[in-house]
Amino acid sequence: MFAEDEAVPVPVIAALWQATAGLNLMQSRARIRELHDLSPLSSLDSTSGGSITLHDIVRDYLRLDFLGLARLAVLHATAIDATAASLAPSAPPAASCSGPVVAWWDLPDGYLTDHLITHMIGAGRTAEAEELAGDPRWIESRVPGAQVDGLEEGGGVGVGGVQMQVGADDQGAAIGSSAAAASHTRRPLRRGGRARRVPASWSTDARGRWRPSSPRR
Repeated sequence: MFAEDEAVPVPVIAALWQATAGLNLMQSRARIRELHDLSPLSSLDSTSGGSITLHDIVRDYLRLDFLGLARLAVLHATAIDATAASLAPSAPPAASCSGPVVAWWDLPDGYLTDHLITHMIGAGRTAEAEELAGDPRWIESRVPGAQVDGLEEGGGVGVGGVQMQVGADDQGAAIGSSAAAASHTRRPLRRGGRARRVPASWSTDARGRWRPSSPRR
């Protein structure tokens, strides 16, 4: 569910796992180290609280084949709610809005601020995403020069300015190309004009789809 080719902070992952599996931060870090040893992670950075990056092909497999779009929407919502619980409520941006809103603009700069609106859309909360994108407090927290997922360039206050960013993943498109399906090598796959690396422990099945090999014992 996390953004492609992005370093995701370990505390963000730990908050999600706390909500879904009851793991604490120490347990989450231990699981992440195990994942790194099994090769699904393309990088593991231990600085500044830690962050991980998934192999593209692993991310696609998890999204399309393991989780599915319905479960992904639930995870998007769970991650949003877990983050919201750490923030104070605030006044709505306009009198027409009912009830307090989450002070998302108090989030520290980083992964969540860059991808929050995308996660809201992924959770099916488009109205909430539109309201946030048009909130002056959010806009002020992201300007100048911030490229926020889902916020249209030039989208003004009160306009909403949310654009749906639906990629091939969200349409349920197949992962591999015919060229990739014909080969069992570890060469980079190409999708969207860029190389996609495959973990050394993965192989293709009878239909040419990349899958994790049997787990190590």
